[in-house]
Amino acid sequence: IITMAAGSPELAELTKILAKINYIESKKQKAKEDRQK
Repeated sequence: IITMAAGSPELAELTKILAKINYIESKKQKAKEDRQK
């Protein structure tokens, strides 16, 4: 994916956006688990 992204700015942007979404979702999930303890 990284080698492809280097040749495609759109794909690089998409990868960044997806990484941000994954980061936010994992933080939300962790917060939910912390509340359940």
